[in-house]
Amino acid sequence: MGRGEVGTSDNLIRTVAYMESDWYQSNYGDFIDDRVGCPAGYQTLPCPVTFGIVGTKSTSWPGIFPWNRDSTAAAVDVLGAWLRGCYEGWAWWLRGYGNRSHGTYQAGDLWGCVGAWNSGDWLGGAPAQLGTGENYMARAQHFYQVEPWLQPGF
Repeated sequence: MGRGEVGTSDNLIRTVAYMESDWYQSNYGDFIDDRVGCPAGYQTLPCPVTFGIVGTKSTSWPGIFPWNRDSTAAAVDVLGAWLRGCYEGWAWWLRGYGNRSHGTYQAGDLWGCVGAWNSGDWLGGAPAQLGTGENYMARAQHFYQVEPWLQPGF
């Protein structure tokens, strides 16, 4: 997606959905041990706080639960809004986070925003660590190219 283009690529959304949930809205994860942070109906510790096809985290988006759990559209809308805002440079708090040896947050880095969706950091962590922003970005770029959702039996 270039700077002058409008919207988010369908395949970018598909890539995140593939990575976060293997395409299942019933997906959940990112467990916490704090009963106060547990969504309504989840009192057994540890409880999940991330739900849905694209892994929308309830603790990052107050008020999104139960929509992120129950609605694919709501979950994907949050991802789209995050990617657009981050890409435009509106995620100002990312300037203080992440691996500064790889640069600081600035507008226009869509893949950096994809990594931050997963890690909550800007280019955070060592690339070899599974799940860090940079590792997530590299995997996302790979899946974006190979489009596994088009394979027979997916």
